[in-house]
Amino acid sequence: MAVPELSQSFELAQQNAELLDTASVEIAGEPLSELRKQARLEAVARVREFAQTLGLKKQSPADFTSLVVVTGHQPVLAHPGVWVKNACVDAVAQRAGGTGLNVVVDSDICSTQCITAPAGTAAAPLRSSLCFDAPQPPQPWEETRTHSRKQLLGFGDAVADHQRANWNIEPVAADYWGAITEYESESLPELLTRARVVQEAKWGWNNLEVALSKLSRTDSFLKLLLHICQNAVEFHRAYNASVRAYRSANGVKNHRHPVPDLAETQQGQELPFWIWKSGASQRQPLYVRCIDSSLALSTGTELIAEIPIADVPTAIAELKQFSSDWNIRPRALITTLYLRLFIADLFVHGIGGAKYDEITDQIIRDFLHLQPPAYLTLTATLRLPIVSSTSSADDVRKLKRSLRDLTYNPVAALSLPETHPLAIEQRKLVAETQSGDREHSRERHQKFLDIRRQLKPLIDERREALQRELQMAQHQLAANQILGNREYAAILFPEESLLELFDSVRNGIG
Repeated sequence: MAVPELSQSFELAQQNAELLDTASVEIAGEPLSELRKQARLEAVARVREFAQTLGLKKQSPADFTSLVVVTGHQPVLAHPGVWVKNACVDAVAQRAGGTGLNVVVDSDICSTQCITAPAGTAAAPLRSSLCFDAPQPPQPWEETRTHSRKQLLGFGDAVADHQRANWNIEPVAADYWGAITEYESESLPELLTRARVVQEAKWGWNNLEVALSKLSRTDSFLKLLLHICQNAVEFHRAYNASVRAYRSANGVKNHRHPVPDLAETQQGQELPFWIWKSGASQRQPLYVRCIDSSLALSTGTELIAEIPIADVPTAIAELKQFSSDWNIRPRALITTLYLRLFIADLFVHGIGGAKYDEITDQIIRDFLHLQPPAYLTLTATLRLPIVSSTSSADDVRKLKRSLRDLTYNPVAALSLPETHPLAIEQRKLVAETQSGDREHSRERHQKFLDIRRQLKPLIDERREALQRELQMAQHQLAANQILGNREYAAILFPEESLLELFDSVRNGIG
């Protein structure tokens, strides 16, 4: 959603709250309105636990009875266009007299311990990797631990030194990283989250924080999981149909994008959840199959649990016991489905998440028979304050077109006067060609070639000049693509640049 429309966010949250609190939908035998109350109370408890874990003094409210505005992201060092969602959530919540909540999606895969930063010079930039920890194999964030405390502690100063030396930029990194150096923890997502939260608090933001791994163990979440398992065949059909409809509507040919279809095997229906043993690094898909009066949960190859179909209290109790050894986490579409229906009055998406949640909307309609609540879509672009060339992709295209014109229309490409004999000759040949006279086409072709031969010295000179311009423009364009990348981590930027962006969005809310 564009900034001018941010002023509508409060009204949008109120409309969603009314829609969800009056919905007649039942999940695992309970009204959605009651599950929302339960989910919010559970979220408050998890927020308090998480704040204590992070060593933060921030207190959550007694409950989430006021409007709740939610966003979420992996615990990465994100670019400003991602971080701006947190600024928006806080501002909307403050205006509504409600609560802002950020969900740390720690069930996603941590694939790198580095960020990319530009290095070199404006004329000859290159990409450099700055690493805050020793390399580790890809694994879920919640399982990721620090390997080199020394490297981690020195990272903020290393980033600041890099930006000063290369670009004379004083980044927010050193100050930002202070919240890590003063906190003892081996959990990488906790460390990164704490640094961000402390920085936001310095700016006066009051969003609460909770990890998805904590919400995934609540009774309300397990009831959603149970409901999907109880209705696995119907859900499986609705999910795959929604994904395929999205591909068709958006011209997506790859059958694994934006998400793969759910499989069906002898083990039953694959569901959009990940499962792995606590402490393991490899996630596996979750399968469910109905066996008499029980639901068999498996990884597709290994049976891991059987729970009763109809006895909800017993099923939830067994799932809770089961989840003490096994982690069951939602994939992306179910994560936002749960947050949007159970906790949020308004969910704030980035561009990618908003696009993919078109699928979630259709699943909500087809599986739960509910009109999905609206969400806000927000992103922003902020580039590092580095002076770069004005060359663009359009400049490169124009130069390539000029080179082509030298071959096929040298008279125009060389801007010969209309009175030039070769210009007159070419106009005559073009007129004859357009008249449809084919009898002398071979002869005209030879005359065209003769014009080019006569102009060859001028063509060669002009071609050399254009090729030099093209090479320079391509070089500058490649440099701009490095220097102007919008996805550099926010800690590389000066604090004043970040605040200017964030305040512009917050001011748009009113």
